[in-house]
Amino acid sequence: MGNQVKYALLGVATTVVAAIVLLAVTTTAGQTPATQTPLGPNQPQTQLRRLPNGKPDLSGIWQAVNTANWDLEGQGGGPSPILALGAIGATPPGLGVVEGGKIPYQSWALAKKQENYKNRV
Repeated sequence: MGNQVKYALLGVATTVVAAIVLLAVTTTAGQTPATQTPLGPNQPQTQLRRLPNGKPDLSGIWQAVNTANWDLEGQGGGPSPILALGAIGATPPGLGVVEGGKIPYQSWALAKKQENYKNRV
């Protein structure tokens, strides 16, 4: 009786491990293979998908899932521009995604960025 239970549990464990490995390796039908992602990090231009007119194919969902959603440069965070939102609308602190830390803005572009930030509501 003890051996039967042992073998049954071993069979179930083997099946679960095999299912996990197969699911981890399989690409979902809606996903683009990694070699075809447009403008991926550290990708040479030759690997970009291109439209028939030669321009890069930028279709798809583009989403910032880090603090670059608020600012590409590092920021210390700040309060919400709408007080009723409280912490939900606050700007979180972040390290930024720009190599070197600062974007070398021209003076008019920096003024426009600051104006846009002030009027962000």
